Amino acid sequence: MVALLKALVASKKRIQLMKYCEEGKPKFRSYTFYDDTESLGGEILYDEIIDGAVNPNPIKNDVLTPKVVESHVVLDVQQIACGVQHIALVTRQGEVFTWGEESGGRLGHGIEKDFSRPRLVEFLALTNIEFVACGEFHTSALSKSGDLYTWGDGTHNVGLLGHGKNCSHWIPKRVSGTLESLHVTSVACGTWHSAVVTSTGSLFTFGDGTFGALGHGDHESVAYPKEVQSLRGLKSISVSCGAWHTAAIIETTSHPGVSSSRKLFTWGHVFTMGSTEYGQLGDPQSDGKRSRLVQDTLVGQFVEQISCGTYHVAVLTGRNEVFTWGKGANGRLGHGDLEDRNVPTMVEALKDRHVRSIVCGSNYTASICIHRWVAGPDLSFCTACKQAFGSLENGMTGADVVNGVSLTRRASGSSQPKDRRVRNSSQVLLPSRVDPVRPHRNLSLTQYLFLHSQANSAMSMAAIDSLQAANEILTQQVSKLHNQVKSLKQKTDTQDTEIQKLKKTAQETTSLAAAGSSKMFSSSANCQGHLTKTVLDDHT
Repeated sequence: MVALLKALVASKKRIQLMKYCEEGKPKFRSYTFYDDTESLGGEILYDEIIDGAVNPNPIKNDVLTPKVVESHVVLDVQQIACGVQHIALVTRQGEVFTWGEESGGRLGHGIEKDFSRPRLVEFLALTNIEFVACGEFHTSALSKSGDLYTWGDGTHNVGLLGHGKNCSHWIPKRVSGTLESLHVTSVACGTWHSAVVTSTGSLFTFGDGTFGALGHGDHESVAYPKEVQSLRGLKSISVSCGAWHTAAIIETTSHPGVSSSRKLFTWGHVFTMGSTEYGQLGDPQSDGKRSRLVQDTLVGQFVEQISCGTYHVAVLTGRNEVFTWGKGANGRLGHGDLEDRNVPTMVEALKDRHVRSIVCGSNYTASICIHRWVAGPDLSFCTACKQAFGSLENGMTGADVVNGVSLTRRASGSSQPKDRRVRNSSQVLLPSRVDPVRPHRNLSLTQYLFLHSQANSAMSMAAIDSLQAANEILTQQVSKLHNQVKSLKQKTDTQDTEIQKLKKTAQETTSLAAAGSSKMFSSSANCQGHLTKTVLDDHT
């Protein structure tokens, strides 16, 4: 049992999700994820919910804290995408579920009905889907075989679905035409347009071309996927779409034989009432009609990930640095203010953190940061109330309360922050706080080996004690379960005895009823014979 728990503890990693709130500074919320590909995935949704789109309850209320999505089936979630008022997810089995507000067929169920919980898109049940993307009015899905499916409201005369006609599709339909025989590897949905990347690195866009969002050098709309000619010959890695702009990561090579690098290209324009520009193209000199290399602070950077909000962009580089630019309202850029940025600007609050991924919502930004799992005595006992955890309780590091479990990081008599794990009932005893990550001091090899051996020894002893305590708790709980099983078995035996008695009584009653019926029949026959004889005697 102890060895099993050791393996379980060793397999866990701490990951922290950060969302830039109204003040423009990261607000930390912690979750536990598992690297085991066989383990079930799940999703926790929170924050600004418009018209109940991501609220799993029938009542359309805002959800201000993370809440597990309720479903009638077990959802082994692999990937999830959010639109303005609807959501789509993909399971590890390749199934697609959607829910939210129905409008123009964007849920893909073929009926005009809102759904407050995940519902299987039955028209894709036989198609192995691996990725989904949501726009405001439409949804896209990508199969493992490289086929692209789109559905939703196509009546805006902009070719939003890529089928060549301006009509809605209430169920998924495969996009053919220029994508026929091509293997699509990535898809992104904006408000009015979409973009796809093929296995050869070609980039195609379609939809509303207003303000040059499609990158074809004009403002014309395209009703079918069309390759971006200015990037032809270059290898596109990934793409992201905003409301009226697009950004793509392009792999480039300076000279033959030289290792490749990744650059960021953007095109399009910002449009609001009054034609205000927010600078999300990352280049003040761009006209927005054609793709343009974003340089400035990104010169020499290897761009790993990119994501577009409605009016802002965020990228994650190979140096583990996050840059944002565009509209700064609501603090979506994470720079501690509400100012717009027209060039990529590093998010200083994430400078010392190990960022795993970055994603933009319409007016906010979120990142996933990796943290270590708490080890030692704090793993099994609540820091606040000193009580042992049960097998059904989990603890997490971080600085906020998530699903009733809180864990804080604070100094206790020293300048170094300490990870602490607390019970649900003790979360009010340890106030939430975030301490900055301190850089490690430089050590010589001898010092490092000495400290490392000491730390490993202390941690091993503490871990063993912790696991033994947890093992005792599990043993007690197993004993209780055995007693419950024994009690239930006794009740079952008693019920079986009662059932046998009832069966016997029923059989006896049936026998008595049969005997009574026979006697009544015999008496009736005798009476009839006697009556017949009497009639004959009277007649004589």
